Amino acid sequence: MLALNTPTPFAATAGSTAMAAASHLPARPALLPTRRLAAFRAPVRRGGAVWVAADASGNGNGTNGNAANGNGNGKLANGQVYTSFTPPGRLTDLRPGNLSGWSDTISSFFDASAAGNTDVTNDAPRHQFFNPTKPTQAPIDNKQPQFAPISWKAFPRRVLLKFPDSDEDRWRAAESTRDVQDEYCEWSVDRNAEGKITRITVTCEGPEYWAYLAATQPDTVVQLYQQNVNPAVTKADLFDSNGKYITRNKWNTNSSTGAMHLVQRNNTLSAEIELAAGASIVSARADGSVITDSQELIQCAKYGVATRFSDPFIGASVNQLARGGALIAVADPAPDGTDVSEFWTWTRGADGLRLRAVFEVPAGKCYVVGDIQQQSDTYFGPIKYGAQIIDFVKIKLTGLAFNLGPDFVFKVNGCVNPISQPASALKAAPAAVATAPQAASLDQLKTVCGRAHGHHH
Repeated sequence: MLALNTPTPFAATAGSTAMAAASHLPARPALLPTRRLAAFRAPVRRGGAVWVAADASGNGNGTNGNAANGNGNGKLANGQVYTSFTPPGRLTDLRPGNLSGWSDTISSFFDASAAGNTDVTNDAPRHQFFNPTKPTQAPIDNKQPQFAPISWKAFPRRVLLKFPDSDEDRWRAAESTRDVQDEYCEWSVDRNAEGKITRITVTCEGPEYWAYLAATQPDTVVQLYQQNVNPAVTKADLFDSNGKYITRNKWNTNSSTGAMHLVQRNNTLSAEIELAAGASIVSARADGSVITDSQELIQCAKYGVATRFSDPFIGASVNQLARGGALIAVADPAPDGTDVSEFWTWTRGADGLRLRAVFEVPAGKCYVVGDIQQQSDTYFGPIKYGAQIIDFVKIKLTGLAFNLGPDFVFKVNGCVNPISQPASALKAAPAAVATAPQAASLDQLKTVCGRAHGHHH
Protein backbone atom coordinates (compact mmCIF):
# COMPACT_ATOMS: atom_id res chain seq x y z
CA MET A 1 0.00 0.00 0.00
CA LEU A 2 1.22 3.46 -0.83
CA ALA A 3 0.33 6.65 0.99
CA LEU A 4 1.93 9.96 1.85
CA ASN A 5 2.80 11.67 5.12
CA THR A 6 2.37 15.41 5.62
CA PRO A 7 5.02 17.10 3.46
CA THR A 8 7.50 19.73 4.59
CA PRO A 9 7.49 22.74 2.20
CA PHE A 10 10.63 24.34 0.87
CA ALA A 11 11.41 26.86 -1.87
CA ALA A 12 12.68 25.57 -5.20
CA THR A 13 15.62 27.35 -6.74
CA ALA A 14 16.47 28.10 -10.33
CA GLY A 15 18.83 25.77 -12.14
CA SER A 16 19.54 24.02 -15.41
CA THR A 17 16.15 22.31 -15.37
CA ALA A 18 12.63 23.59 -15.02
CA MET A 19 11.77 24.32 -11.39
CA ALA A 20 8.42 24.45 -9.67
CA ALA A 21 7.60 27.69 -7.93
CA ALA A 22 6.67 25.87 -4.74
CA SER A 23 7.90 22.34 -4.17
CA HIS A 24 7.22 20.01 -1.25
CA LEU A 25 8.80 16.92 0.21
CA PRO A 26 8.46 15.42 3.67
CA ALA A 27 10.80 15.48 6.58
CA ARG A 28 12.93 12.37 6.27
CA PRO A 29 12.52 10.01 9.24
CA ALA A 30 15.66 10.39 11.35
CA LEU A 31 17.91 7.36 10.90
CA LEU A 32 20.56 8.67 13.28
CA PRO A 33 20.37 11.46 15.87
CA THR A 34 22.79 13.56 13.80
CA ARG A 35 20.57 13.49 10.72
CA ARG A 36 17.63 15.84 10.55
CA LEU A 37 15.66 16.89 7.48
CA ALA A 38 16.29 16.07 3.86
CA ALA A 39 14.87 18.18 1.07
CA PHE A 40 14.73 17.80 -2.70
CA ARG A 41 15.24 20.90 -4.84
CA ALA A 42 13.67 20.07 -8.11
CA PRO A 43 10.50 19.94 -10.17
CA VAL A 44 8.93 17.73 -7.49
CA ARG A 45 5.54 19.22 -6.69
CA ARG A 46 4.58 16.94 -3.85
CA GLY A 47 6.09 13.96 -2.15
CA GLY A 48 6.07 11.95 0.99
CA ALA A 49 6.69 8.72 2.76
CA VAL A 50 5.57 5.81 0.64
CA TRP A 51 3.87 2.77 2.09
CA VAL A 52 4.08 -0.53 0.23
CA ALA A 53 1.99 -3.45 1.39
CA ALA A 54 3.89 -6.52 2.49
CA ASP A 55 0.80 -8.52 1.62
CA ALA A 56 0.59 -12.12 2.74
CA SER A 57 -2.91 -13.24 1.83
CA GLY A 58 -4.78 -10.71 -0.25
CA ASN A 59 -7.95 -10.91 1.83
CA GLY A 60 -10.01 -8.22 3.42
CA ASN A 61 -9.68 -4.47 3.64
CA GLY A 62 -8.49 -4.51 7.23
CA THR A 63 -10.57 -1.50 8.15
CA ASN A 64 -13.93 -2.53 9.49
CA GLY A 65 -12.95 -5.43 11.72
CA ASN A 66 -15.76 -7.51 10.23
CA ALA A 67 -14.67 -11.12 10.07
CA ALA A 68 -17.21 -11.95 7.40
CA ASN A 69 -16.28 -9.28 4.88
CA GLY A 70 -12.78 -10.31 3.82
CA ASN A 71 -13.95 -12.19 0.71
CA GLY A 72 -17.51 -10.96 0.68
CA ASN A 73 -18.52 -14.00 2.69
CA GLY A 74 -21.42 -14.38 5.03
CA LYS A 75 -21.15 -15.44 8.67
CA LEU A 76 -18.36 -17.96 9.09
CA ALA A 77 -17.47 -20.64 11.62
CA ASN A 78 -15.86 -19.89 14.97
CA GLY A 79 -12.72 -17.83 14.37
CA GLN A 80 -12.83 -18.32 10.59
CA VAL A 81 -12.18 -14.92 9.03
CA TYR A 82 -12.05 -15.93 5.35
CA THR A 83 -13.29 -18.89 3.32
CA SER A 84 -10.10 -18.78 1.25
CA PHE A 85 -6.96 -16.74 0.60
CA THR A 86 -7.01 -14.60 -2.51
CA PRO A 87 -3.93 -13.41 -4.44
CA PRO A 88 -1.76 -10.67 -2.89
CA GLY A 89 -3.04 -7.16 -3.40
CA ARG A 90 -6.22 -8.61 -4.93
CA LEU A 91 -4.33 -9.22 -8.14
CA THR A 92 -6.40 -10.68 -10.98
CA ASP A 93 -3.65 -12.62 -12.78
CA LEU A 94 -4.89 -16.08 -11.77
CA ARG A 95 -7.67 -17.77 -13.70
CA PRO A 96 -10.65 -18.94 -11.59
CA GLY A 97 -9.55 -22.56 -11.74
CA ASN A 98 -6.19 -21.74 -10.18
CA LEU A 99 -7.40 -19.68 -7.23
CA SER A 100 -8.01 -22.62 -4.90
CA GLY A 101 -4.46 -23.91 -5.40
CA TRP A 102 -3.04 -20.56 -4.36
CA SER A 103 -5.27 -20.49 -1.29
CA ASP A 104 -4.09 -23.98 -0.37
CA THR A 105 -0.45 -22.85 -0.68
CA ILE A 106 -0.89 -19.94 1.73
CA SER A 107 -3.04 -22.02 4.05
CA SER A 108 -0.23 -24.61 4.29
CA PHE A 109 2.16 -21.84 5.38
CA PHE A 110 -0.21 -20.84 8.18
CA ASP A 111 -0.73 -24.44 9.29
CA ALA A 112 3.01 -25.16 9.41
CA SER A 113 3.72 -21.93 11.30
CA ALA A 114 0.94 -22.57 13.80
CA ALA A 115 2.30 -26.06 14.48
CA GLY A 116 5.78 -24.73 15.28
CA ASN A 117 9.06 -26.61 15.30
CA THR A 118 9.18 -29.73 17.46
CA ASP A 119 12.93 -30.12 16.96
CA VAL A 120 13.61 -27.29 19.42
CA THR A 121 12.33 -26.43 22.87
CA ASN A 122 9.59 -23.92 23.65
CA ASP A 123 8.38 -23.48 20.07
CA ALA A 124 5.52 -25.91 19.50
CA PRO A 125 2.64 -25.75 19.31
CA ARG A 126 2.01 -22.04 18.94
CA HIS A 127 -1.32 -21.83 20.71
CA GLN A 128 -1.89 -18.13 20.01
CA PHE A 129 -1.41 -18.26 16.22
CA PHE A 130 -4.09 -19.52 13.85
CA ASN A 131 -5.06 -20.03 10.21
CA PRO A 132 -7.79 -17.43 9.47
CA THR A 133 -9.43 -19.66 6.83
CA LYS A 134 -10.17 -22.40 9.36
CA PRO A 135 -12.31 -22.57 12.50
CA THR A 136 -10.43 -22.49 15.80
CA GLN A 137 -11.03 -24.19 19.13
CA ALA A 138 -10.30 -20.94 20.95
CA PRO A 139 -13.27 -19.32 22.73
CA ILE A 140 -13.98 -16.71 20.03
CA ASP A 141 -17.77 -16.63 20.62
CA ASN A 142 -19.06 -13.50 18.85
CA LYS A 143 -15.87 -11.46 19.07
CA GLN A 144 -14.76 -9.54 15.99
CA PRO A 145 -11.12 -9.50 14.87
CA GLN A 146 -9.03 -6.39 15.40
CA PHE A 147 -6.53 -5.18 12.80
CA ALA A 148 -3.14 -3.91 14.00
CA PRO A 149 -1.00 -2.16 11.34
CA ILE A 150 2.76 -2.81 11.66
CA SER A 151 5.15 -0.73 9.55
CA TRP A 152 8.90 -0.26 9.19
CA LYS A 153 11.47 1.54 7.05
CA ALA A 154 12.28 0.00 3.68
CA PHE A 155 15.93 1.05 3.58
CA PRO A 156 18.03 -1.95 4.76
CA ARG A 157 19.12 -1.35 8.34
CA ARG A 158 22.09 -3.71 8.03
CA VAL A 159 23.55 -1.41 5.37
CA LEU A 160 22.85 1.64 7.53
CA LEU A 161 24.70 0.06 10.45
CA LYS A 162 27.65 -0.75 8.21
CA PHE A 163 27.88 2.78 6.78
CA PRO A 164 26.51 5.14 9.47
CA ASP A 165 28.55 8.20 8.52
CA SER A 166 27.97 8.63 4.80
CA ASP A 167 24.64 8.81 2.99
CA GLU A 168 26.26 8.30 -0.39
CA ASP A 169 28.17 5.24 0.77
CA ARG A 170 25.06 3.58 2.18
CA TRP A 171 23.01 4.44 -0.93
CA ARG A 172 25.68 2.94 -3.18
CA ALA A 173 25.99 -0.16 -0.99
CA ALA A 174 22.23 -0.75 -0.85
CA GLU A 175 22.04 -0.53 -4.63
CA SER A 176 25.07 -2.68 -5.36
CA THR A 177 23.13 -5.94 -4.93
CA ARG A 178 19.54 -6.97 -4.23
CA ASP A 179 20.94 -9.46 -1.68
CA VAL A 180 21.22 -6.68 0.92
CA GLN A 181 17.74 -5.25 0.23
CA ASP A 182 16.24 -7.37 3.00
CA GLU A 183 13.34 -5.34 4.43
CA TYR A 184 10.70 -7.03 2.22
CA CYS A 185 11.29 -4.26 -0.32
CA GLU A 186 13.57 -4.32 -3.36
CA TRP A 187 14.16 -1.86 -6.19
CA SER A 188 15.83 -1.33 -9.53
CA VAL A 189 16.79 1.82 -11.46
CA ASP A 190 16.89 2.68 -15.16
CA ARG A 191 19.43 5.21 -16.45
CA ASN A 192 19.83 7.14 -19.68
CA ALA A 193 22.96 7.43 -21.82
CA GLU A 194 24.24 10.19 -19.52
CA GLY A 195 23.99 7.92 -16.48
CA LYS A 196 21.08 9.88 -14.99
CA ILE A 197 18.24 7.99 -13.33
CA THR A 198 15.05 8.02 -15.39
CA ARG A 199 12.96 5.47 -13.51
CA ILE A 200 12.92 3.74 -10.12
CA THR A 201 10.87 0.57 -9.68
CA VAL A 202 9.93 -0.63 -6.18
CA THR A 203 8.39 -4.02 -5.42
CA CYS A 204 7.34 -6.10 -2.42
CA GLU A 205 5.69 -9.02 -4.25
CA GLY A 206 6.68 -12.34 -2.71
CA PRO A 207 8.41 -15.04 -4.81
CA GLU A 208 5.91 -17.73 -3.82
CA TYR A 209 3.13 -16.06 -5.80
CA TRP A 210 5.30 -15.89 -8.91
CA ALA A 211 6.43 -19.49 -8.51
CA TYR A 212 2.78 -20.58 -8.34
CA LEU A 213 1.76 -18.35 -11.25
CA ALA A 214 4.65 -19.70 -13.34
CA ALA A 215 3.69 -23.30 -12.55
CA THR A 216 0.05 -22.78 -13.52
CA GLN A 217 0.10 -19.97 -16.11
CA PRO A 218 3.58 -19.57 -17.62
CA ASP A 219 2.36 -17.44 -20.52
CA THR A 220 0.84 -14.98 -18.05
CA VAL A 221 4.22 -14.60 -16.36
CA VAL A 222 5.87 -13.72 -19.68
CA GLN A 223 3.16 -11.17 -20.47
CA LEU A 224 3.48 -9.51 -17.07
CA TYR A 225 7.26 -9.22 -17.41
CA GLN A 226 6.82 -7.69 -20.85
CA GLN A 227 4.27 -5.20 -19.52
CA ASN A 228 6.10 -4.26 -16.32
CA VAL A 229 9.83 -4.78 -16.94
CA ASN A 230 10.76 -4.82 -20.61
CA PRO A 231 8.93 -5.69 -23.85
CA ALA A 232 12.03 -7.63 -24.95
CA VAL A 233 11.50 -10.35 -22.30
CA THR A 234 11.12 -13.85 -23.77
CA LYS A 235 9.92 -17.10 -22.25
CA ALA A 236 13.44 -18.52 -22.55
CA ASP A 237 14.65 -15.70 -20.30
CA LEU A 238 12.30 -16.77 -17.51
CA PHE A 239 12.14 -20.59 -17.72
CA ASP A 240 14.88 -23.22 -17.93
CA SER A 241 14.97 -26.08 -20.42
CA ASN A 242 12.74 -28.17 -18.13
CA GLY A 243 10.09 -25.44 -17.95
CA LYS A 244 10.94 -24.43 -14.38
CA TYR A 245 10.63 -20.76 -13.51
CA ILE A 246 13.96 -19.01 -12.85
CA THR A 247 13.32 -16.81 -9.80
CA ARG A 248 16.52 -14.83 -10.32
CA ASN A 249 16.36 -14.48 -14.06
CA LYS A 250 18.22 -11.85 -16.11
CA TRP A 251 15.34 -9.38 -15.73
CA ASN A 252 14.88 -9.80 -11.98
CA THR A 253 18.19 -10.28 -10.23
CA ASN A 254 19.91 -6.92 -9.70
CA SER A 255 19.21 -3.22 -9.26
CA SER A 256 19.71 -2.23 -12.88
CA THR A 257 17.77 -4.57 -15.17
CA GLY A 258 14.37 -4.65 -13.47
CA ALA A 259 12.46 -5.70 -10.36
CA MET A 260 9.37 -7.83 -10.92
CA HIS A 261 9.23 -9.44 -7.48
CA LEU A 262 11.37 -10.05 -4.39
CA VAL A 263 14.44 -12.28 -4.74
CA GLN A 264 16.47 -11.67 -1.55
CA ARG A 265 16.45 -15.00 0.29
CA ASN A 266 14.68 -13.69 3.42
CA ASN A 267 12.02 -11.69 1.57
CA THR A 268 9.26 -14.29 1.31
CA LEU A 269 5.59 -14.53 2.23
CA SER A 270 6.22 -17.70 4.21
CA ALA A 271 8.91 -15.86 6.21
CA GLU A 272 6.44 -13.11 7.13
CA ILE A 273 3.91 -15.65 8.34
CA GLU A 274 6.54 -17.67 10.22
CA LEU A 275 7.89 -14.53 11.86
CA ALA A 276 4.47 -13.55 13.17
CA ALA A 277 3.83 -17.09 14.37
CA GLY A 278 7.17 -17.35 16.17
CA ALA A 279 6.56 -14.02 17.85
CA SER A 280 3.13 -15.14 19.10
CA ILE A 281 4.80 -17.16 21.87
CA VAL A 282 4.99 -15.34 25.21
CA SER A 283 8.47 -16.12 26.56
CA ALA A 284 9.67 -15.78 30.15
CA ARG A 285 13.07 -15.72 31.78
CA ALA A 286 14.24 -18.27 34.32
CA ASP A 287 12.77 -16.17 37.13
CA GLY A 288 9.36 -16.19 35.44
CA SER A 289 9.44 -12.55 34.32
CA VAL A 290 7.99 -12.02 30.84
CA ILE A 291 10.31 -10.79 28.06
CA THR A 292 9.15 -7.61 26.33
CA ASP A 293 12.28 -6.04 24.79
CA SER A 294 12.36 -6.43 20.99
CA GLN A 295 15.99 -7.56 20.78
CA GLU A 296 15.74 -9.93 23.74
CA LEU A 297 12.57 -11.41 22.24
CA ILE A 298 14.08 -12.12 18.84
CA GLN A 299 17.19 -13.66 20.43
CA CYS A 300 15.10 -15.82 22.76
CA ALA A 301 12.47 -17.02 20.28
CA LYS A 302 14.95 -17.10 17.37
CA TYR A 303 12.68 -15.68 14.70
CA GLY A 304 13.99 -13.40 11.96
CA VAL A 305 17.17 -11.32 11.78
CA ALA A 306 17.90 -9.05 14.74
CA THR A 307 19.73 -6.38 12.71
CA ARG A 308 16.86 -5.64 10.33
CA PHE A 309 14.28 -2.88 10.78
CA SER A 310 11.44 -5.29 10.03
CA ASP A 311 11.89 -8.51 12.01
CA PRO A 312 12.47 -7.14 15.53
CA PHE A 313 9.69 -4.58 15.16
CA ILE A 314 7.18 -7.03 13.67
CA GLY A 315 8.03 -9.56 16.37
CA ALA A 316 7.72 -7.07 19.22
CA SER A 317 4.39 -5.76 17.86
CA VAL A 318 2.94 -9.26 17.51
CA ASN A 319 4.26 -10.33 20.90
CA GLN A 320 2.63 -7.34 22.55
CA LEU A 321 -0.71 -8.57 21.19
CA ALA A 322 0.05 -12.08 22.42
CA ARG A 323 0.89 -10.85 25.94
CA GLY A 324 -2.53 -9.21 26.02
CA GLY A 325 -4.21 -12.54 25.33
CA ALA A 326 -4.78 -12.31 21.57
CA LEU A 327 -5.25 -15.08 19.04
CA ILE A 328 -3.14 -13.89 16.12
CA ALA A 329 -2.85 -14.23 12.33
CA VAL A 330 -1.63 -12.05 9.47
CA ALA A 331 -4.13 -9.92 7.58
CA ASP A 332 -3.98 -7.37 4.80
CA PRO A 333 -2.93 -3.74 5.27
CA ALA A 334 -5.41 -0.90 5.62
CA PRO A 335 -5.24 2.27 3.48
CA ASP A 336 -3.42 5.24 4.99
CA GLY A 337 -4.34 7.88 2.40
CA THR A 338 -4.65 8.66 -1.29
CA ASP A 339 -2.54 11.81 -1.70
CA VAL A 340 -0.19 10.49 -4.36
CA SER A 341 2.58 12.45 -6.08
CA GLU A 342 2.46 12.69 -9.85
CA PHE A 343 5.87 11.05 -9.92
CA TRP A 344 4.56 7.71 -8.61
CA THR A 345 2.66 5.22 -10.76
CA TRP A 346 1.21 2.18 -9.03
CA THR A 347 1.48 -0.80 -11.37
CA ARG A 348 0.46 -3.83 -9.28
CA GLY A 349 -2.18 -4.32 -6.58
CA ALA A 350 -5.57 -2.83 -5.79
CA ASP A 351 -6.19 0.52 -4.11
CA GLY A 352 -4.87 0.36 -0.57
CA LEU A 353 -3.03 -2.90 -1.30
CA ARG A 354 -0.23 -1.68 -3.55
CA LEU A 355 2.58 -4.13 -4.30
CA ARG A 356 4.64 -2.42 -7.00
CA ALA A 357 5.33 1.21 -7.87
CA VAL A 358 7.37 3.21 -10.37
CA PHE A 359 8.90 6.64 -9.61
CA GLU A 360 9.37 8.50 -12.88
CA VAL A 361 9.10 12.08 -14.14
CA PRO A 362 6.00 12.28 -16.37
CA ALA A 363 6.49 12.26 -20.12
CA GLY A 364 6.73 15.66 -21.71
CA LYS A 365 8.84 17.22 -18.97
CA CYS A 366 12.28 18.58 -19.84
CA TYR A 367 14.07 16.76 -17.01
CA VAL A 368 14.45 13.28 -15.52
CA VAL A 369 14.71 11.89 -11.98
CA GLY A 370 18.48 12.30 -12.10
CA ASP A 371 18.08 16.09 -12.48
CA ILE A 372 16.39 16.40 -9.09
CA GLN A 373 18.68 17.88 -6.45
CA GLN A 374 18.60 16.59 -2.86
CA GLN A 375 19.79 18.62 0.10
CA SER A 376 20.36 17.36 3.64
CA ASP A 377 22.81 17.89 6.48
CA THR A 378 25.21 15.40 4.89
CA TYR A 379 24.51 15.53 1.14
CA PHE A 380 23.79 18.07 -1.57
CA GLY A 381 23.54 16.90 -5.15
CA PRO A 382 21.44 15.07 -7.69
CA ILE A 383 19.53 11.83 -7.15
CA LYS A 384 22.14 9.30 -8.25
CA TYR A 385 20.71 6.21 -6.54
CA GLY A 386 17.26 4.73 -6.22
CA ALA A 387 18.13 4.26 -2.55
CA GLN A 388 17.71 8.02 -2.07
CA ILE A 389 14.01 7.57 -2.81
CA ILE A 390 13.82 4.37 -0.74
CA ASP A 391 14.65 6.54 2.30
CA PHE A 392 11.01 7.68 2.04
CA VAL A 393 9.47 4.23 1.54
CA LYS A 394 7.87 2.20 4.32
CA ILE A 395 6.66 -1.39 4.23
CA LYS A 396 3.59 -2.48 6.09
CA LEU A 397 1.68 -5.60 7.03
CA THR A 398 -1.32 -5.92 9.28
CA GLY A 399 -1.75 -8.28 12.19
CA LEU A 400 -5.17 -9.83 12.71
CA ALA A 401 -6.10 -10.65 16.29
CA PHE A 402 -9.00 -11.78 18.41
CA ASN A 403 -8.55 -10.24 21.85
CA LEU A 404 -9.44 -13.08 24.22
CA GLY A 405 -7.99 -11.54 27.38
CA PRO A 406 -5.20 -12.40 29.81
CA ASP A 407 -6.61 -15.85 30.61
CA PHE A 408 -5.73 -16.90 27.05
CA VAL A 409 -1.98 -16.18 27.41
CA PHE A 410 0.21 -19.30 27.03
CA LYS A 411 3.45 -18.38 28.78
CA VAL A 412 6.57 -20.40 27.98
CA ASN A 413 9.37 -20.51 30.53
CA GLY A 414 12.63 -20.45 28.63
CA CYS A 415 13.87 -19.76 25.12
CA VAL A 416 14.02 -21.72 21.89
CA ASN A 417 16.94 -24.16 21.93
CA PRO A 418 17.89 -27.27 19.92
CA ILE A 419 16.81 -30.69 21.15
CA SER A 420 19.64 -33.22 21.19
CA GLN A 421 17.47 -35.89 19.56
CA PRO A 422 14.80 -34.09 17.51
CA ALA A 423 11.47 -35.79 17.08
CA SER A 424 11.19 -34.83 13.42
CA ALA A 425 13.16 -33.25 10.61
CA LEU A 426 13.16 -29.48 10.25
CA LYS A 427 10.34 -28.12 8.12
CA ALA A 428 11.42 -27.95 4.47
CA ALA A 429 10.99 -24.84 2.36
CA PRO A 430 8.08 -24.92 -0.14
CA ALA A 431 9.17 -27.03 -3.11
CA ALA A 432 7.83 -24.51 -5.64
CA VAL A 433 10.19 -21.77 -4.50
CA ALA A 434 13.77 -21.76 -5.76
CA THR A 435 16.42 -21.14 -3.11
CA ALA A 436 18.12 -17.78 -3.55
CA PRO A 437 21.92 -17.56 -3.62
CA GLN A 438 23.84 -16.77 -0.46
CA ALA A 439 23.44 -13.10 0.42
CA ALA A 440 26.44 -10.89 -0.21
CA SER A 441 28.52 -10.14 2.85
CA LEU A 442 28.28 -6.56 4.02
CA ASP A 443 32.05 -6.64 4.48
CA GLN A 444 32.35 -7.05 0.73
CA LEU A 445 30.45 -3.82 0.21
CA LYS A 446 33.42 -1.81 1.47
CA THR A 447 35.04 -2.51 -1.88
CA VAL A 448 31.99 -1.20 -3.69
CA CYS A 449 31.80 1.92 -1.57
CA GLY A 450 35.50 2.64 -1.91
CA ARG A 451 35.05 3.47 -5.58
CA ALA A 452 34.81 6.98 -6.94
CA HIS A 453 31.41 8.60 -6.45
CA GLY A 454 30.36 8.28 -10.06
CA HIS A 455 27.24 7.02 -11.82
CA HIS A 456 26.38 3.35 -12.10
CA HIS A 457 25.71 2.16 -15.62
